[in-house]
Amino acid sequence: MTYRARPCSRDALTLTAVKLKKTTESTSGRDRFHATLNSLVQYLQKDNTIHTASLVILFRQMAAAARMNVPVSDVLQVQAAGIRKGRAVLLDVQRRIHDGVGIADALAVHPGIFSPVVVQLVRAGEHTGMMSDAFLRCASQLRSEAKTKQRIRAAVLYPLLVLLIAALGGIYLCLRVLPAIAGMFDHMQLDLPPVTRFILANSQAISAHVPAVLIFIMVIVGCTICLVRTPRGQILLHRALLNLPVLRNVTQHTVASRFAHTLADGFASRVPLAEALQLAAGSTGNPYIVHRLAAAIPQIKAGEDLAEVLHETQTLPDMLIRALNISERTASLEEVLREAAALYAHHARESLRSATSLIEPLMVICAAAVIGIIAYAVVLPMYSAIGGLG
Repeated sequence: MTYRARPCSRDALTLTAVKLKKTTESTSGRDRFHATLNSLVQYLQKDNTIHTASLVILFRQMAAAARMNVPVSDVLQVQAAGIRKGRAVLLDVQRRIHDGVGIADALAVHPGIFSPVVVQLVRAGEHTGMMSDAFLRCASQLRSEAKTKQRIRAAVLYPLLVLLIAALGGIYLCLRVLPAIAGMFDHMQLDLPPVTRFILANSQAISAHVPAVLIFIMVIVGCTICLVRTPRGQILLHRALLNLPVLRNVTQHTVASRFAHTLADGFASRVPLAEALQLAAGSTGNPYIVHRLAAAIPQIKAGEDLAEVLHETQTLPDMLIRALNISERTASLEEVLREAAALYAHHARESLRSATSLIEPLMVICAAAVIGIIAYAVVLPMYSAIGGLG
């Protein structure tokens, strides 16, 4: 792909696509198969990872190259020479772009490294001509994801370790200790608590059919993984994330920020409303929202009000819908969308901070509940037995 630079401000250039030598259907079955096969080959070759810091630097360099009208393929080639892991991936992307494939399509071939959100942000940049802004948003997105993972990892590490130890101890007590002392309880004709009887019955059943239980667990896990990887499973999963109690605000605010920012870019570049809405939906990284908004595209093309159509989809915050409704009447859509994007980005950071502060006590409570139930089921009958002997 070649680009022509056109001025969009005093200190920045925007690239407009002039000629596309090849186009690819990234959503076709053949491309999905090749992408999956390519990811598997990278994994087997142990060349399937690029450090997040390297990707952030890469997209910042690509943004600078876009501003100065330097070919992106040159940046990829230079960056590939400076890394060991992922070099083959960057060279493959560089080769595809040099052959005329779109940048987003070239990145989409490597889903294990370039997430769907990053691909959609780049695709939106290609359609709007704001490639420099799109690359900078990719760098910001990757940096934000890395900080989020680090914060969550630090918050759950200790409670998760405690919960794991409690769970392993509980499994050992249920499968070994309780069955061993069950005979003593029967001999003394003790009236066991309901929890003890329930755990004892299940532990005996599991002990007698360990291979079948393991096979059942593996089948359930395998079916769940296969379901989540299907398009329908992705829609159901991301719909659940939008309503998950602890992470609901984080997900909704992040989605609203990405949507508003990309839609504002579409308006600024005079992209048709229906196409801008598709790009904005894709940039959210949420298949459920993409599915719901795709069904609303015909209504937009029919000339219906944007705010009313978005309200009917029930996928975006009401405050954003009301802001769109007012801004449509005052012809200030782009300005309002950019302010909303900044506001929701701030809310997303605050919601994430609150969510991570809640994760640790919740997991500690879960560990305490597991330990408490086990203690109640095992210790109480033993005290009854001792009392009977007395």
